[in-house]
Amino acid sequence: MHQRPVERPLKHAGHLGGRQKRVKKKHEAVVDYCERENIVFVPYFPLRGVGGRTLEEIAARHGATPTQIALAWLLRRSPVMLPIPGTLSLEHLKENLAGLEIELTDEEFEALSARRGSGD
Repeated sequence: MHQRPVERPLKHAGHLGGRQKRVKKKHEAVVDYCERENIVFVPYFPLRGVGGRTLEEIAARHGATPTQIALAWLLRRSPVMLPIPGTLSLEHLKENLAGLEIELTDEEFEALSARRGSGD
């Protein structure tokens, strides 16, 4: 008799396309589902058009770029998040990788989460 393993390997849920600023509110349920089911969520080119006062203020506090802060937010949002930010140069790759080292405070994470979809 063949038994199934208790834990499933991560599955790929596909990507949602590019014009999102981080994960759009309408995709939150998808990210939550992926997390519950242990499915990798891959937002392709999720950092296009990031900006706003809140993001810039948090970036300044960390000595980082708004893009690095947005990447740090994505990575904190869910353990199944695997963003593909797009990179055109070695310098840009290094900048993106530096975003992995940024630890947002709870307040910063909540402020960025709250501004999703707002014009800030």
